[in-house]
Amino acid sequence: MRKFRGLSLVELVLALGLIFVSSGGVMSVVVAGVSWPKRNQFATVRDSLAKGKLDEIMVNSAPPVPAPVYAPVTGAPDYDMKINATPTTYDPLSQVVEVSVRGPRPQLVTCTIRGLFVPSDGAVAFEQYGCSSCHALGANTPVPGSPNLGLASLTAAKDAENSLYSTSLTVSAYIDESIRQPDKFTTGNPVVMTSYPDIMSMPQEDLSALRTYLMSIP
Repeated sequence: MRKFRGLSLVELVLALGLIFVSSGGVMSVVVAGVSWPKRNQFATVRDSLAKGKLDEIMVNSAPPVPAPVYAPVTGAPDYDMKINATPTTYDPLSQVVEVSVRGPRPQLVTCTIRGLFVPSDGAVAFEQYGCSSCHALGANTPVPGSPNLGLASLTAAKDAENSLYSTSLTVSAYIDESIRQPDKFTTGNPVVMTSYPDIMSMPQEDLSALRTYLMSIP
């Protein structure tokens, strides 16, 4: 018959210590396991919202509009977003865009991603030919005496011309006509436009790029 010896005091203390550590370790893993998926989900949402907004800005031909104060994200009100845009030193039309998303409230954990916005050829043409000196874009504050340029305003001007002169121009054709032959009709301000022969005779490549750009502005 096999005999078992009793545990010494030292061995007993060590055994109890191992049991305690093991128990605590298991509990720690269980607690961490409960909260980790939720924290990971929050991080995924923050990353997705920030990347989605940055991608939206990068594919848009219009310059980014800064929103430097945190505001609730549309469709995800528990998260806040802000957007900063800083012109580069080598090209005033290019901007470093920084999108930050924090949340969900009351958490203040933040995800920030950056990207370089490079203007489209049409945006460059808009500045190169001085269009911005007389025309604001979209819903921005108008330049006195000049119409804003964007899809909505150009569509309205096209409709007015078609109605007044019984024409059937598309927005694209209206833009081309307004640049190439600004004095053909009188719904705009042809006197001003005809004083810019370099604009009227711009290369077709520039006109196509400018047209695409203007039609991308709401």
